[in-house]
Amino acid sequence: MPKILIVDDEPEILDLLGKILQNYHYDYEPAINGVEAIAKAKTYSPDLIFLDVVLPGINGYEACKKLKDDPETAPIPVIMLTGNSDRDSKLEGLSAGANDFVLKPIDIIDLMLRTKNLLRLKEFEEILGRKKNELEKAHVDLQMTQSRMLQQEKMAALGLLAAGVAHEINNPMAFIMSNLGSLQKHVNRLRKFMKIQSAALEAISSSARGKRKDILRRVRDDKGFLKIENAVKDIGNLIKESLDGAGRVKGIVKDLKNFCRVDDSGYELGDINSGLESTINIVWNELKYKATVEKEYGAIPLTKCNLGEMNQVFMNLLINA
Repeated sequence: MPKILIVDDEPEILDLLGKILQNYHYDYEPAINGVEAIAKAKTYSPDLIFLDVVLPGINGYEACKKLKDDPETAPIPVIMLTGNSDRDSKLEGLSAGANDFVLKPIDIIDLMLRTKNLLRLKEFEEILGRKKNELEKAHVDLQMTQSRMLQQEKMAALGLLAAGVAHEINNPMAFIMSNLGSLQKHVNRLRKFMKIQSAALEAISSSARGKRKDILRRVRDDKGFLKIENAVKDIGNLIKESLDGAGRVKGIVKDLKNFCRVDDSGYELGDINSGLESTINIVWNELKYKATVEKEYGAIPLTKCNLGEMNQVFMNLLINA
C-alpha cells in the first residue's frame, strides 16, 4: 500500500485529504508544519508528499528544498499545494525541487491523477535503479571474469613457453657459472704468486747481491708456470661476459614479469615498441629455430592502450606466424 505524507496546518484539509486517500486505499500520515514534515519524511518513509506552501515556521518552499537536499529524502516526489497560480510561485517551487503543483481549492480528481502518475514514475525509477545496480554489478563481475580469463590465458601460454624461457635463462647462467669457475682458478693462482713474491722480497732483502738474480729468476719462472699474465688478461673478459649474462637474465625476468602483469587499471599510456620487444624476448626460443625476425620499429609516441592485452596479442601473432 502506497504511503503519503500530508503536510498542511489546516485540520480540515488534513481530514479531507486523509479520507480521500483512504478511499483510494492509500496509507497516510499528517504533519502540520515544515519541521515535522522533514522529520516524518525520514521516519515514515512516504512514497509521496502533499506539501502546502503556507506553513508556520519554515514555509513549503524551504521545507521542499531541505527534503531535496537530503540524499535520504531526495527521491520522494513532492506535490505542492498552493493558492498562487502566478508564474513566480511555480518557478520558486520548481527551484526548490517540487515535482508537481495542485491549486487550491483542490480538484480531487486532478490531485489523484497526478498522485497516481508520480507514484508510477517513482516505482519505475526504483525499478530502473535496481536494474542499473544489477547491470553495474554484472559489468564489474564481467570485467573481473575477463581479467581472470586473460590471466589464465597468459599463464597457459607461459606454461607452453616455460621450457624455452628456462633454456634462454640457462644459457647465460651456464657461462656465468663457467666464468666464475675460471675466475676462482685465476684468483687462486694470483694468491699463490703473491705469496711467492712476498717470500722473494724477504729473501732479496736479506741475501747477497749474487743470490738476488737467482731469486728473481725463480719468481719469473713461477710467474710463467702459473700463467699470471694470461690470468690477468682473462679476468677482465670473464667479468664482462658474466655481467652481460647477468644482464640478459635480468632482462628476461623483467620481460616475464611485465608479460605476466595483471593490469586492472584499464587503459593507460604505454610504449608499444617496448611491449613488443618484451614479448619477442619471451617467445624467442620458439622463434629463433623457425624464423628470421627483422625489427623495424617506428618512432611512435606513447599510446593509450591496455599494454598487457597488447602483449598477449603480439605473442599469439608471433607464435602463430
